Amino acid sequence: MAFTALAKLKRNSVPTTIAAPGISAAATTIPVTELSRFYDVDGTLITRGIMIGGDNANSILPEEITITGASGTSGAGNLTGATRGLTPDGTIGAACAWPAGTNIAVTLTISLWNIIKDNFGSYRERLTANRTYYVRTDGNDSNTGLVNDASGAFLTIQKAYDVVVANLDTSGYAVTIQVGDGTYAAGLSATKPWLGGGLVTIRGNLTAPYTGAVISTGASNAFSVSCLLPTKLTIEGFNIISNIGIFHQGVGTVFLNKINYGATTYHNAWAANTGAIISLYYSSIIISGNCSWSLNASNGGYINAGGVNVTLTGTPAFAGSYIRAMIAGSIDISSIVIASGTATGSYFTATMNGVINYGGATLPGNSAGTTATGGQAA
Repeated sequence: MAFTALAKLKRNSVPTTIAAPGISAAATTIPVTELSRFYDVDGTLITRGIMIGGDNANSILPEEITITGASGTSGAGNLTGATRGLTPDGTIGAACAWPAGTNIAVTLTISLWNIIKDNFGSYRERLTANRTYYVRTDGNDSNTGLVNDASGAFLTIQKAYDVVVANLDTSGYAVTIQVGDGTYAAGLSATKPWLGGGLVTIRGNLTAPYTGAVISTGASNAFSVSCLLPTKLTIEGFNIISNIGIFHQGVGTVFLNKINYGATTYHNAWAANTGAIISLYYSSIIISGNCSWSLNASNGGYINAGGVNVTLTGTPAFAGSYIRAMIAGSIDISSIVIASGTATGSYFTATMNGVINYGGATLPGNSAGTTATGGQAA
């Protein structure tokens, strides 16, 4: 049997590693420790149409082989039935032995690659109904997330979101990540979007004062978004204690509702660049801790807080101001309602062409707002 390691993975290749004890030049089976796995719509492991070091454009080169004894979980098993291999320059290689731990390239044939490429949903679950994943403080990220108990729920919001991104085609159906009561030391960093156009909601406890599910992240941000959101991402029902509550530097809309902001080092919510939209439109917000700025829009970011209902608890202090718009950022907070309580600090700061529309409404704070370097507030 001829196998030669490839200098680079060829098109449609995936890496795998030869398992102990290695292979000899006369071997007819290659033991492998892992292999990228693909499934058909019935969840069956696809094992046909695999080659070692193949040139997909030439049908006379390496013969198709199969995976035997492959694990659907680990991908370990044996590659059998191959009789030829390729050298890095594309010629047929000589037989040789390879020690355990050697990296080789396993190449998908054109026929199998087209099945996978043209039927992306065949190895994503395509939803046919709304889906809920559960997160609990006694959960485990090795669970399925589909059952609301310690043996079924995830431990982290991040794991639940990553499963939605990696495994689902939402097909327009809604996905809810339901977070149980308790304190969580980490929130979410959304660096990749989900697929299929369905709405995604991350939901804690919606009962006021929204302190059942607590995100307490210390010097880290509670929720960060740095990708293109395909549809609206809703975050609701949390008590947030963090560096920045919601940091949106991606593209798309994040809707916030029924949030209790505890002590926050910088911003309760920050829309940080063009295309980043944070909406608190007619939502309910409690501010119970100090921060530098509650709402901040910069670099073209936009915050729509029209009609927001704000409850101030414990006289929170704004070290900078309640809201800030800068570097062409804009905030609409007309028709704001202060349900109860007082706060200290400046009402607003508008600088470097930032724009604030508050329609003359009373804002949280106890001192006049300021404008400078092209900033506007009215």
